[in-house]
Amino acid sequence: MSIPSRTSRFLSICLAVLLTSSVIYAQDSDWKILAKKDVSYKAEKDRITLYGDERDVSKIKLTCRQGSLKIKQTTLIYSDGSEESHDPKGTGILTKGTSTIPYRIQKDKSLSRLRLLMKPMVTCF
Repeated sequence: MSIPSRTSRFLSICLAVLLTSSVIYAQDSDWKILAKKDVSYKAEKDRITLYGDERDVSKIKLTCRQGSLKIKQTTLIYSDGSEESHDPKGTGILTKGTSTIPYRIQKDKSLSRLRLLMKPMVTCF
């Protein structure tokens, strides 16, 4: 096998795993989807604003649906302007089908939005 074809095969495999998808869930009595986000191959910051009934939750968690994702920090921003930052437990790496440990929302406050700092993990074989 020549070097150019080996390189192009390697790049094809890399491009196949670049797309990573995550979902943000909230729990009232059952988990419900609050937002879906596709993450590109570079580090990203994302802000998710919650409206109406979405603000009335007791816990949230992040779930990786495809690929691998490293959660660097999750910040909960309440309607009174206060913020609560959470660093991930352990390595913070989510792979397909895994979730973060749920974050509790303070009972006396209403969640306004989330700020996420994340980075997709690219693995090439």
